[in-house]
Amino acid sequence: MLRKNPGFTVVVILMLTLGIGANTAIFSVVNAAIFRPFPFAHPERLVAVYQKTSQFEESSVSYPDILDWQKDNRSFAGLSAWRRDSFNLTGSGEAEQYQGLQTSATFLPLLGVQPILGRYFQKRKINWERLRWF
Repeated sequence: MLRKNPGFTVVVILMLTLGIGANTAIFSVVNAAIFRPFPFAHPERLVAVYQKTSQFEESSVSYPDILDWQKDNRSFAGLSAWRRDSFNLTGSGEAEQYQGLQTSATFLPLLGVQPILGRYFQKRKINWERLRWF
């Protein structure tokens, strides 16, 4: 029957291909988002803290505030700072823009992520009086 109707055969094969492809794509997303565990210990214990201002519902926290919170912390296992940012990579040829994170030195140890090569960031003492604020 399929040999007698080649147009119908092509439509059936295309529909089967699209259905199998869509099922595979949806399963891949669901598997990555729901079934596969996060690559760090105790993700249910992570919280994000923001400041609320009159202009923004979720505003980032200044680094001096984070340092004060770390010093006075009595409730959390640890505190770390991060923010999304874009970075320009230049060299030979056109510059490329990448999305990434700026993090404090405590970010990876707090998540329990081990570096594949090398070591964690070194925590550095900042002399806030010497910085110029504009």
